[in-house]
Amino acid sequence: MVLISMQNKFPPGSLLGLPNQLSEDQVRQVASIDYRDPVVALLLGLFFGPLGVDRFYNGDTGLALGKLFTLGGLGIWAIVDLFLIMNAVKRKNLEKLNAALGMASPNP
Repeated sequence: MVLISMQNKFPPGSLLGLPNQLSEDQVRQVASIDYRDPVVALLLGLFFGPLGVDRFYNGDTGLALGKLFTLGGLGIWAIVDLFLIMNAVKRKNLEKLNAALGMASPNP
């Protein structure tokens, strides 16, 4: 299956509830999605965290602007986000996958 090679981009165990057989159209949809890499988000947070670049990368524009205008909450938000950003990216990737497959997103 296409998703086996991308397991690191989703929360652990979240792919277990997916249908075993996907149609060719579903496989194309899933493969065409632009999944974000959690490690890239972590590196962006490490080097540009106070500027909100990690949140811009994840598509969280509102949070990114808040982080940018407060310089990462004077550094505190930027440090906390180093621990949170990888899971945020994985959850966003799962939301994209569920939307492509027409499934409801589970609430973590």
